Amino acid sequence: MYQKQIIVFFSAFITALLVFLGALYIYDPLSLFHTPYFGQKRIHPNMRLQIPGIANTYDFDSIIIGSSMLENTSADEASKLFGGSFANLSIAGSDFFERSLILEHLLEKKDLQAIIYSLDKYYLGQRRGSKSFPLQKYAYLYDNNRLNDLKVYLNTKNMRCLATFSTNKYCVGKTKTLNAPNAWFSEYSVHFGSIDNWFIGKTRKGIKREFKDIIRLSESERGTIATPQNQNGLKDNIKSAITYIDEYIIRHVLENPDIDFHLLFPPYSRIRYSKWYHLAPDKFQIHCAVLRYLTTRSSTLHNLQVYAYGDFDFLDDLANYKDESHFHESINSWLLYAMNEHIGILTEERVEEYIVSITNKARNFNLLALGKIITCYLDNYDFGEAKRNECLIGLDKNLW
Repeated sequence: MYQKQIIVFFSAFITALLVFLGALYIYDPLSLFHTPYFGQKRIHPNMRLQIPGIANTYDFDSIIIGSSMLENTSADEASKLFGGSFANLSIAGSDFFERSLILEHLLEKKDLQAIIYSLDKYYLGQRRGSKSFPLQKYAYLYDNNRLNDLKVYLNTKNMRCLATFSTNKYCVGKTKTLNAPNAWFSEYSVHFGSIDNWFIGKTRKGIKREFKDIIRLSESERGTIATPQNQNGLKDNIKSAITYIDEYIIRHVLENPDIDFHLLFPPYSRIRYSKWYHLAPDKFQIHCAVLRYLTTRSSTLHNLQVYAYGDFDFLDDLANYKDESHFHESINSWLLYAMNEHIGILTEERVEEYIVSITNKARNFNLLALGKIITCYLDNYDFGEAKRNECLIGLDKNLW
């Protein structure tokens, strides 16, 4: 009798498990196993989780893969300029290590022709994975074991969605194309146009945190509050930065000679480069060393092109930015045009001239004045526009 009860129990358990796994497979909101059986293709905003499904269900032969710096870049526009069929798979806050994991997967799944890639600041600290998005929560989606992909659905949110096979955007994402699925410009457009717009709403606290070093600099009334590291320490840091780039970018360039790699240093505002120069001189020196190194590599690799725009004047106009790094979507569009026309391409003949130019511009940018503006704005923000405008009197107009 007990044997029969045990058999019935395990049979019921196995049946329930198979039904549950079958329901997950059918529902499959990230399209990890198949195109949607119900409704249109949708894209979840967490691209770390969504890209494997995109690779399975969308057709494209070229990609834009960067951080938030490239999320506003139009894949349709890139397709018209460069040819092919681009998809924008940029991931906010993604470092080179994370993107290498994703690239490995995409290169296995797709016959890619071109890659536009943003060379964000992560080479300075060689970050390998984000604390906000721990690797253990998504890295298994990029291995060769399809069965473990189901783990991504084993959480309270997905169980609630599965219970009703919900098509709510909270559960399955939004109906989008791969043109710029996580474009953020429209949401933050109000913060562009003037320094006054940086402080609208909740962004005031963020601006204060982001510019704490500049505020401290303005209060100290000094030209710098940092000194360079000793030369041996700097050489070690440069070597680490180059090793990081070699391991997570150049390796893919070497292994895929038929793919065109367009590497782009994002045109952060002049504030960031000036902060590096005055407040973190080692970062500036590492940046210059990386510029030289990648230029040298591009001279010997026919499928590698490197672009940088730190010598352009639009970096000085803070109306183009919502903070020290994120630029207007029109600049994303211009960058595609510039790269297609080889404007801003780094060559061995040009790189030293470029470094001299960005060094002079970083040195001459008035961080002291900017610190005073920010402090004044924060102190007077609640006293009206007229009071805030007094903060600008006598200051260089390039700072707003």
